[in-house]
Amino acid sequence: MIARVLIDNGSSLNVLPKATLDMLCSINPQLKTSSMVVRAFDVSKREVMGQVTRPICIGPTVFDVTFQVMDIYLAYSSLLGRPWIHVAGAVPSSIHQRVKFIMEHQLISVMEEKRTSATSSGLENPTPTAAKDMAFRIMIKEGYQPGKGLGPHLKGIPAPITIQENVGKAGLGYQRGNKIRNLSPS
Repeated sequence: MIARVLIDNGSSLNVLPKATLDMLCSINPQLKTSSMVVRAFDVSKREVMGQVTRPICIGPTVFDVTFQVMDIYLAYSSLLGRPWIHVAGAVPSSIHQRVKFIMEHQLISVMEEKRTSATSSGLENPTPTAAKDMAFRIMIKEGYQPGKGLGPHLKGIPAPITIQENVGKAGLGYQRGNKIRNLSPS
């Protein structure tokens, strides 16, 4: 697990300090050669040791991120720059300390100080169908009968509540064509 990842929309690359890479990989990772030279804010030049691609889990999504490995000290464990932001289609907000992106038609919002995990092997996450299967088995074990309602004596509602989608910009009780009423007392 890595904590303290900086998402920086001002950085043109993803940076992984050598110390963080050593912490993640017990075996010496294969660094691909990189002829990149990084120019810091103080206009000094720093050489990149190489580049490495690692799977990074951000929220429920795994990204293969290519990092430039540098032997530098950062206040953060890693820096995700514009290359990751563009691949993820992410919208970072430094004011709200969160990043949002859409994955599989779902809005993902990752808040500040949430742990981000990185592993050298593939992650094994249960598929949603397996999780639903397990939940259904537990419900049956506890006495649920399909077609009956939930709750005491199976008398609750038999189907989940459906929420109507508000496709317009109307608020509560508004219908197009209604005239504005004067609500002030006469």
